[in-house]
Amino acid sequence: MCKPSHCNTKNTEAVGIVAMVVIALAILGTVGPIVAAISHVIIEVIKLVAIGIASGAMIAAVAWATVQVMRARAINRPAPWNYLPAQQGPARISRPRLPIIEQSCITCGDTGRIIRVFGNGDSFQIRACPECQPAQLTR
Repeated sequence: MCKPSHCNTKNTEAVGIVAMVVIALAILGTVGPIVAAISHVIIEVIKLVAIGIASGAMIAAVAWATVQVMRARAINRPAPWNYLPAQQGPARISRPRLPIIEQSCITCGDTGRIIRVFGNGDSFQIRACPECQPAQLTR
């Protein structure tokens, strides 16, 4: 059957295609900036994670290198010399100490002497015990 000449279907198809394109562009125009913002945030998070991992790896590498250098220096360094003072006092044999229960003087522990330390422990003085030997303190 023959179609009349005034019914042209190509125009209606073109209008439909144009309408679909306009709708698609409208959806893309509203959704596009949201997708762009989300992708921008995701990229920033990935950058921050990469910076954090790189910083941690760098700190670990510096710590490892420091430990290796210190270990190598400690192994290769000669042992320190312990110098003794020029005059060393003679060794004294002391009597064995009594148990705390049997001691009569709490201050000196029945030794008759106390040690008085000055400053940071650089100098000290041995004195008679003020509790059990008061006669020696008058000198």
